[in-house]
Amino acid sequence: IYMRNEDKLYTIMAKWYDELYPDDEDTKNSLKLLDKIFKKHKVKKVLDIACGSGRHLIPLAKKGYSVDGFDYSKTFVKMIKEKLKKEKIKSKVWFADMANFKTKNKYDAISNMFTSFSYMYSPELQIKAFKCFSRALKKGGILVIDTQNGWNLIASERMLPYVKNVDKSGKKKLVNENYLKPDFRYQKMDLKSVYAAYENNKRIVGATSNLQLAMLSVDSFELLSEIAGFKMLEIYGDYK
Repeated sequence: IYMRNEDKLYTIMAKWYDELYPDDEDTKNSLKLLDKIFKKHKVKKVLDIACGSGRHLIPLAKKGYSVDGFDYSKTFVKMIKEKLKKEKIKSKVWFADMANFKTKNKYDAISNMFTSFSYMYSPELQIKAFKCFSRALKKGGILVIDTQNGWNLIASERMLPYVKNVDKSGKKKLVNENYLKPDFRYQKMDLKSVYAAYENNKRIVGATSNLQLAMLSVDSFELLSEIAGFKMLEIYGDYK
C-alpha cells in the first residue's frame, strides 16, 4: 500500500499538521486559480481527491461550490469531519484510495491538490487513478491536478531542513528534514521525511516517512490523458 507509512506519520503528527503546512500564499493562489477555472467551465459540483485536512475543500465550499472529498488517511478524514461540523458545512468526506475508488455521484470537476498525485509512483497506479477520475466525472467534466516538477524540486530550498516556530514565544517548534534520492530512469524518487515537535526544547513527538514519489513530466501527463480519455487544456506554474 503506497501510503501506509504516510498514514502512520499523519496519525502521529495530526495535531501539528496544520501548523506544519499552514494556509500560506501558495494555498491562497491555488484557490484563486481553482475558482477561476471552475467559473470558466461553469463548475458547480466538485470532488476534492486527497482532501487532507480541508485546506481546499472547506474554502471552496464557503465560496458556494458543492464539494465532496476523500483521503487515504483515516486521521485526516476524522479531522476534516470535525472541521465541517464546526463550520456547518454539509460536504461528504470519506476514506478511499485515489487509484481504486467508485462514486455514485458524477461531478463537474475533480481537484487533486498539494502534489498528492505524486504518491502514484508507478505508471500502473497513475493509469488506474486517471481511469477512476474519468469515471467520477460527468461528460465534459474537468480534472485539475497540482503536482510538483520533480527535477526542480531536487534543487529547491523547500527540500532543505528547516525549523518552524509554532508560537510567538518560540517555546513550540517543528523540525522537518527531507532526504531525496532521484531515479531519473524510472521518473521517480525516494523521499525520507523526518518530523519532530519540540516544546520547551523537549522532543514531545516525532515520526519518519519513507515514500516513493513520481517525477512526472508534461509528456507523462499527456500520455495519461490520452489513455484515460482526457484532453490537456492548460498548464501552469513550473511546467509553463
